[in-house]
Amino acid sequence: MSSVSLTGISMALLGLLALFAGEVTAADLPEHVNNPFAGADMYVNPDYAREVSLSIRDAGSKALAEKMRSIQGLPTAIWLDRIESIAGGPKNNNLLGLREHLLAALEQRREGVPLVVVLVLYNLPNRDCAALSSHGTLDYRAGGLDRYKHEFIDVIAGILGDPRFASLRVVIVLEPDSLPNMVTNLWHPVCRMVNRHRVYEQGIRYAIERLAELANVYLYLDIAHAGWLGWDESMRKAARYYAQVLRGIGPWAINRIDGFATNVAGFVPVEEVWLPDPDMQVGGKPVRAAGFYAWNPRFDERDYIESLYPVLVSAGFPSSIRFIVDSSRNGWGGPERPSAAPRKTLDVDAYVDRARLDRRFHRGNWCNPTGAGLGPRPRTEPFGPGHPIAAFFWIKPPGESDGTSDARQTQPDAEGKRYDPMCDPAYIVRHGPHPSLKPTGAMANAPAAGHWFREQFEMLVEHAYPPVRRSQ
Repeated sequence: MSSVSLTGISMALLGLLALFAGEVTAADLPEHVNNPFAGADMYVNPDYAREVSLSIRDAGSKALAEKMRSIQGLPTAIWLDRIESIAGGPKNNNLLGLREHLLAALEQRREGVPLVVVLVLYNLPNRDCAALSSHGTLDYRAGGLDRYKHEFIDVIAGILGDPRFASLRVVIVLEPDSLPNMVTNLWHPVCRMVNRHRVYEQGIRYAIERLAELANVYLYLDIAHAGWLGWDESMRKAARYYAQVLRGIGPWAINRIDGFATNVAGFVPVEEVWLPDPDMQVGGKPVRAAGFYAWNPRFDERDYIESLYPVLVSAGFPSSIRFIVDSSRNGWGGPERPSAAPRKTLDVDAYVDRARLDRRFHRGNWCNPTGAGLGPRPRTEPFGPGHPIAAFFWIKPPGESDGTSDARQTQPDAEGKRYDPMCDPAYIVRHGPHPSLKPTGAMANAPAAGHWFREQFEMLVEHAYPPVRRSQ
């Protein structure tokens, strides 16, 4: 029997079990729609709301506290980044477990209105192979792939298959920073090991096989961002590779994912409003020749997605694919935000540095950058129903650290997290295949990846664009 027919049977059984149990009505049974965010509410994570409450309590001014309070009820994703995160509780920083989140989502669901719950699955063995801040707790060389399949994916699939949750739309962002590393970062020894054993491919294929059985689950593969894969050849290489990964499951698989997630935990603006044309001439050079862009013609996520979409379709992906953009930290507001296009100069680097919204020293700086701000609020179809972007969503909960700045934490902690020089404000990037010779711009006093960073949250709120109002 084919995978397609098995999937259909699983969907039908899910609905029959739910009806038999009396937990949903026929009207509640899941219909797999093209855009799960359309016409739906979005789940507000109680854990995130609690962290914001603590920051409100400690805010230095009433005005800042009111701004924080106005975004406290906005939806954010739930990150499942360890086996222990599935159950939650004391072994996972006293956060809610997956089942508890789904039960809370049922409480939030309004009658007759679908509710979207966004999960991030981030637990592949030797994940984030080109960085140090969050390698995780699973190692392929110690049986990590089997544990990933059976103690992580199987358990998650079992919980999501509970008939009680059949009425929820569960959006899954699958394994940030995994497949993109296989496209560009095989210079790194850990990435080479992962690639040699096809660790990420095997894990993601298994996850898709198990999760695609559920009609109310929507799968989006992470596909980096404009600053990572925006060059023409990088996009073509990525599209071919992603198609190869999916076809390794079976011919049905390339049609079963719902799309891709971009800019996850990233900082690339949605639109570089003062740099609309990468070929605009300044001093006899196109602006894409500036050092900040390094001849990459995709300056922002909208351009990246509009360029990447036809490349993916040409590689065999269905035209129905859509994209989710993580807009949690790409607003770049505050006093450094350019308010108009600069005057022309003969120096293309000077022009671009004055025009760009992205205020990082270098586009490759990814850890807690100073000056970032909250980006566009979660929103469905921001460019209309015919556009490839299905939604803006806060996938990385703003205020959670990218990694510790403490250089003494050289060994992984219980969560597999440790110091990476890219998180050190004093570090100058002199290593790697393309050393920038620029400072990281990282904030000081940062905790481990995923832990609450109050100072960062305050900065993000104050630098938000669109600005955060006291009543939102």
